[in-house]
Amino acid sequence: MKITKAVTYSQILNYAFFKYAIIKFKDGHKKKYFILDVSPAEDGNESGEDEVVYMTAHSLDPEGLPRYAGDGIPVSKIDEIKVIGDSKTLKP
Repeated sequence: MKITKAVTYSQILNYAFFKYAIIKFKDGHKKKYFILDVSPAEDGNESGEDEVVYMTAHSLDPEGLPRYAGDGIPVSKIDEIKVIGDSKTLKP
């Protein structure tokens, strides 16, 4: 998915939610992430922009349910997102 100004955070969310993806940044480098969410600017993100939230840690809560920690990448820094699989088809 090529990221342009016309692409909304909900379109990115529908495409990449809980999937592994290669993010190509506008500076040309690429990195693999597990996408947890897409957070709109209205949520008060540190960058003040829409952000793609990726997983930084995964653990289980005391009741055995999964919990995730994440960090955000401002959408304005992303050139392209390519989904490469989901949690069932790929390992971190």
